[in-house]
Amino acid sequence: MPTTVPFPRPSGKSRPEPQLNGYLELLTPPAALLTKFCEAADTFERQVATLQRQVQTLRRTRDLLLPRLLSGQIDVEGMGHA
Repeated sequence: MPTTVPFPRPSGKSRPEPQLNGYLELLTPPAALLTKFCEAADTFERQVATLQRQVQTLRRTRDLLLPRLLSGQIDVEGMGHA
């Protein structure tokens, strides 16, 4: 169902403008579809936040262990290979 909203006109005339009469018609999705989209978007946002926390944890672990590995403080000889 279209919704009409005020649309400010730019002041410059660098190119011809369509006749909007100060309003722009927007199409809005049905409420059920919008709700479904919002739920999916929320899931993605939560996943992004979780992955960002994991990245930070891995960076801190790397920054802690790498100098110790390079200096020989941590011995990896008998650990086997993955």
